[in-house]
Amino acid sequence: MMRPAFVGDSPLRRTGGRRSPALLRWQRRTAAVGIGATALAFGPARLAYGMLLPSIRGDLSFSAGQAGLIASGAFAGFAAALLAASLLSRVAGAKLPILVGGLCATGGCATVAMAGGVPTLATGVIVAGLSAGFCWTPFNALAGRLVRRSRRDGLLSVVSTGTTLGIAAMGLGALALAWTGAGWRLAWWATAAAAGLVTALACALLPSTGRLRPEPSPHARHLTAAHVGARVLRPQVRPFHALALAFGAVTGVFSTFAVDHVAASAESGPLLVGGLVFLSYGIWGALGFGTARLERRVGLRAALALCVALAGLGCLGPALWPGAWAVVLAASGAMGASVMIFAALLSVTALRLFPALPVIGLTALVLAMSVGSMAGPPLAGLLADWAGTGPALGAAALLAGAALPLALSAAADGRGGRSRQLR
Repeated sequence: MMRPAFVGDSPLRRTGGRRSPALLRWQRRTAAVGIGATALAFGPARLAYGMLLPSIRGDLSFSAGQAGLIASGAFAGFAAALLAASLLSRVAGAKLPILVGGLCATGGCATVAMAGGVPTLATGVIVAGLSAGFCWTPFNALAGRLVRRSRRDGLLSVVSTGTTLGIAAMGLGALALAWTGAGWRLAWWATAAAAGLVTALACALLPSTGRLRPEPSPHARHLTAAHVGARVLRPQVRPFHALALAFGAVTGVFSTFAVDHVAASAESGPLLVGGLVFLSYGIWGALGFGTARLERRVGLRAALALCVALAGLGCLGPALWPGAWAVVLAASGAMGASVMIFAALLSVTALRLFPALPVIGLTALVLAMSVGSMAGPPLAGLLADWAGTGPALGAAALLAGAALPLALSAAADGRGGRSRQLR
């Protein structure tokens, strides 16, 4: 993610950028809270619905089409919260949207745990999904206030480890539930309790930054809204938006229906299946930390194509061989790696495509991916009601295959044909 520069009062400014004990203490607190908040928001609050879907459907009895609509609502909530967090940060500082995100995770997960029907379940899943959108950009803003530019990537890299840790911990939690014989509701209660604890810690430990006003690039100071829109949506960039949309659809289908399909074919219980699938997803997602090295070695074009190919294989494996554990776990790992690497590559892409507007450009790409995640699950759910979840996952794999040439052409043409910028 790109790091916007911010002006105004901050611990970094008050200390003149010196590594004082007080500044180091704020940095450590922000890193600790950031890991916890990211782990919860991008782990169980966002993905536990798909992991536990077979158990939830078995208890509440609803169709695959309804399951897809609920997942779509959660992804839509993420996109809306992403925009709301930016506005809240400008009005009240970075701390408030983080607290709002924590409350959404707490309340949403508790609502799911108490759900006795589909409407209550959908409300809880959507509210919990808001947390990721509220918690994403504010930690970038805090890093801008607490850390010198040369050290900012280090703090954000530490915070970003929370995603893979949260997903892996979510998988281990499901395995523990399977071992103890506890139900799916306990997982949501535990997540709600953990989210409440992290929210309380964020309230106590994070610094109050005051209003955050983005400091525009010198090249962007005189751009109007019309000029910004024209740059972000210019014809040479549209293939990137289409690629992000397709990738979001593929990953949205996997996160919603992969466990449901494998559990229907496996002799093991659904909690065991979900735990193993997302444990592999989280562990192999750690490969995302090597994205910068991968991009330097093979170039952005090949790295994007690799992500799309891995995502396609992630859906194809369980679609064709849901009973082969080696295939299922390898496919889950491939999906986890592709998602983490692709998210990191979006930052690189935004910087190169929109050097004067990197934050706005990145937000546009993420929103395009969110639109794909909103569209994919309900369409796959309709197909699953007609032909089964296997064909729905297979269709997602075909979409990834269709997007593969798009990845190559987008990376080649993203700056008006100057392919050396995005080789």
